[in-house]
Amino acid sequence: MPSTDMLQEKIIAPINLFQQGKLQEAKKLLKNVLELHPGYAHAWFILGIIHAQQNDLQAAETALIAAIDRQSIYPEAYNNLGVVFDKLGKSHQAKQAYEKALQQNPSYSQALYNIANIFKAEGALETAIYYYQKALKIDPRYVNALINLGTVYQQRRNYAKAISLFDRALLIDPNDPTLLNNIGLAYYYKFEYNQALDYYQKALLACPGLPSALLNIAQVLQSMEEYQAAKQYFERAAQDPEHKEVALTNIGLMELGLLNFETGWDLYRNRKSIKEFTADIPTILPTDLASKNILLYKDQGLGDEIFFLRYVAILQKVNTNLTYYTDPRLQTILQRSLNDIQITSFEKNFTKYDLVIPVSELPRLLCKQINDQTPCSIRLSNNPNNQQNIDNAMPNNGKRNIAVTWQAGSPLFNQLFKRIEPEELGVMLKYIDANVLIIQRDPTKSDIKKLEKSLGRKVFNFSYINNDLEDTLAFLTLIDNYIAVSNTNAHLCAALGKQANIFVPYPAEWRWTFSELQSPWFPNFPLYRQDISGDWQAAIQHCFTDLNQ
Repeated sequence: MPSTDMLQEKIIAPINLFQQGKLQEAKKLLKNVLELHPGYAHAWFILGIIHAQQNDLQAAETALIAAIDRQSIYPEAYNNLGVVFDKLGKSHQAKQAYEKALQQNPSYSQALYNIANIFKAEGALETAIYYYQKALKIDPRYVNALINLGTVYQQRRNYAKAISLFDRALLIDPNDPTLLNNIGLAYYYKFEYNQALDYYQKALLACPGLPSALLNIAQVLQSMEEYQAAKQYFERAAQDPEHKEVALTNIGLMELGLLNFETGWDLYRNRKSIKEFTADIPTILPTDLASKNILLYKDQGLGDEIFFLRYVAILQKVNTNLTYYTDPRLQTILQRSLNDIQITSFEKNFTKYDLVIPVSELPRLLCKQINDQTPCSIRLSNNPNNQQNIDNAMPNNGKRNIAVTWQAGSPLFNQLFKRIEPEELGVMLKYIDANVLIIQRDPTKSDIKKLEKSLGRKVFNFSYINNDLEDTLAFLTLIDNYIAVSNTNAHLCAALGKQANIFVPYPAEWRWTFSELQSPWFPNFPLYRQDISGDWQAAIQHCFTDLNQ
């Protein structure tokens, strides 16, 4: 075996080529070295890095494992193997590789950062914070660790902490457009729109034409009710092919929120769920629609599916040969509730149908053929057996039963996340003589305690009814009031012909419209809108007054 010095001399040339970006030439020389010296771990390591840069991940994995097999103490190889595993979607093996790197070098800040990123992606935010903080203790100027730790606090809605971390990173790299964008986003979620706009503009100045900055500027302008200016920025973002669909979708959602239906529905078809649809979707409905064998197909989430089912009855007027593919959780309910339509939750053979149409495309296809652009919700019926079981579990003290839900969506995705603090609901309900029934999905013990403390009495926890839609329908049939942020249960209330009292976060989602006192989609739902400043007090007082009438 040649000496270490001799081996190092042999890979100087391929390393120089690698550093010059001449990867193919470097790889060729490394393979020549390894043919003569297959036990040389460092050559395997460099080869693995080159394969990874060329996105040949399987070859990179093989080379890095070969390096580790030949040199067991090799934290750099373990760390890079973790990166490769992560790109391959093998997060468990990636964590194991990073942990091995840290066992061999506890001060390896890059491995700490990498393992933190995995925990962040998995939603294990406390663990992610622990590793980011360890990385920053070793390297306080680790900009990416500061940024990612800031985004974790942003996901936890601790915007002041997020901004303080971003500001630290900004002192190190004042012109990083991603960092400037993140600071703008934190101010946006704090309802400080002018500050948000200022940072988004700085990001755009640092990187002219940056699509994410254009989208963010459009979003904040829309929130400031400057709709025409927002549209212009969305259109600029749409010029980038990678962001075209999301930009056009956002214009569509804005138009729908402004009740501009024809334009809104036309642009709504750019959304991700339609672009991922495998069957051909018709641009227009054929004139001989009555003779067609049609499969209607659910897309998006359960709440959206229930919402768009309102258009099926309109289609039935011109075609009675319909099959509907639904979420399995809805199958028996729809079989009971929809007449003359075949219901299935398993359909892979699209070829036997003349037309395959996602149900959310019906308003676009029918838009010019119907007078009422906001038809009533589909009507669902509940199962008497489930209703009897739920009725037996209800409080039996003669008081009104008020169900509450204070959160919907995941805090990992802020723009889809809706929440009113449970203690605010508790203060509102404190002086109302009623049973308060929780139907929040997976409520935390902390939130339940907050609600009970502000309410001044115990609540009834019915959160389990979310596990079975039949139980949910039965429960919603039996209660006197439902107070919630927008969620699937609100759509079920509409489908049962029941009223729900909805707290609408600012800025509003399109189906609740941007400024109307009531939504035309849910005409019997009282709406309580969060103020542009983020304050709920006026909305809570309004709801309290309604509940006491």
